[in-house]
Amino acid sequence: APGLWAPGARAGLRLPRMVVFDLDACVWDPEMCFLPNKPTIVERGPLPGVGGEGVVSLGCAGRRGPKVRMFPGAVLAIQEMLTSPDWEGVSIAAASSSEEPTYSFACLEALEVMPGRTLGSVFDFLAVGRTGELSSDKKTPVRP
Repeated sequence: APGLWAPGARAGLRLPRMVVFDLDACVWDPEMCFLPNKPTIVERGPLPGVGGEGVVSLGCAGRRGPKVRMFPGAVLAIQEMLTSPDWEGVSIAAASSSEEPTYSFACLEALEVMPGRTLGSVFDFLAVGRTGELSSDKKTPVRP
């Protein structure tokens, strides 16, 4: 179907009009449901790919526990989409059925994919959180 494809910068290159990233366990780890509270403790460090320094993890206050970190491959894929002319015209989106959407938004607002560029700022569309319960196959809403 012609409406599904973006033209791409190079002749013959067919790209989707939108790439959607799942957040929990795909862009970052751990999943938000495993955190004891909203992550707020910023850790800066070297960013993969383009280099430079940025916010590479978020920890939870008052507890020793997991820090939210992005997978290097996810960071590199997003950097590629932001910097390569091949991806011009392709929208970037994020979707997550996170049980803790406020935790997810804290990560989107703090974690950086490039120096000074937060993860949340790269997405043209965001769908984070749940509305009601999902069936066991996570495909249909459960109606009371």
